Amino acid sequence: MTEEKVGQLSYMFYDAVPELQRIRFVERLKTADDSLFDTLIKVRPKKESTTTLLSIILGAFGADRFYIGDYLLGALKLLATLLLPVGYVVWMLLLVKGETIGGWTTSYFITLIWAGVINIWWFVDIFVCRKRTKMKNYQKLMAILA
Repeated sequence: MTEEKVGQLSYMFYDAVPELQRIRFVERLKTADDSLFDTLIKVRPKKESTTTLLSIILGAFGADRFYIGDYLLGALKLLATLLLPVGYVVWMLLLVKGETIGGWTTSYFITLIWAGVINIWWFVDIFVCRKRTKMKNYQKLMAILA
C-alpha cells in the first residue's frame, strides 16, 4: 500500500485500535495490497464513548456487549438480569418456604448473591468494555488485512 494511503488509514484508525497494537497495525498496512484500501476506508469502528454510555445506562442488560459484538456475554448478562426476579419468585414459592440462614431466608440470601454478581459484572464492564471495544476494532481490521 502506498505511504499516503497508510498514513490516511493509520490516522483514521489511530484511536480505534489498542495503543500496543498500533505499530503492528501500521506495519500490516504497509504490506497490504492497494485493493484493500477501499474496503478499509468504509469500515466504521465502534466508539469507546458509545460503549461506555451503553455500559453505564443499559450495561446490566448486556447492551454494551451486544454493541461491540460479544453476543454470548451480552446474552448471559441479559438472561442473568431478567431471570433475577423470576428466579426469586420461583425460589420463594417452590423451593425454600422460609428456611433460614443466620436469620435470613435462604431465598433472600441467594437473591442478594445473584444481584451482587450481576452488579459487580456490570460495574467492571464499565471499565473493561472500553479496552474490549478497541480490541474488537483491531481484530476486525486485521481480519480484513489477512
